[in-house]
Amino acid sequence: IFALALSAMGVGASAVGQVVHVGDSLFADVQGARAAGLRPLHFDPYGDCPCRSDDHEHVRSLAEVAALVRSSRASCSPGDAS
Repeated sequence: IFALALSAMGVGASAVGQVVHVGDSLFADVQGARAAGLRPLHFDPYGDCPCRSDDHEHVRSLAEVAALVRSSRASCSPGDAS
């Protein structure tokens, strides 16, 4: 399903590593995004995730998602493909 969504949005294979997927399911969202080569952000507003290690990133709000995207964009220079 991730490949279909990326294709529908016109995201090519070279840009997949720049895509962030936000979801609340450890299995479907975190593991699925990781398997597709995307950066998973686990939306866990109550801190209930049993995997609270460094296994994957957690966010508690959409404001945190926006801040992470802004900081990632700011760290890329204009000609940077990563």
